[in-house]
Amino acid sequence: MDSELPPPFVTVPSLTNLRDMGGWRPIVDSNGTVLSTVRKHVLCRRPDPSPVSDAGLIKPHELGMTTSFDLRSKPQIDKAGRYTELAGIQRT
Repeated sequence: MDSELPPPFVTVPSLTNLRDMGGWRPIVDSNGTVLSTVRKHVLCRRPDPSPVSDAGLIKPHELGMTTSFDLRSKPQIDKAGRYTELAGIQRT
């Protein structure tokens, strides 16, 4: 069984390095004045989902994830061999 990781990490079986970006870094203007922060559970950073297990597919849904923004280049995706679709989560 996976042990729980401290925030901002989110423990997901077989999906390492998932992080909640909410509250982590402030949004600042050009003068360095803090304007706001990203709300928790709105934006997560995650790794390639290819190795995710069936048990690991449950957590993103529990977190309410609806969209995945894949920022990898086509060569990076090709090198990984595939992209694993996460049912119910739109890939952009």
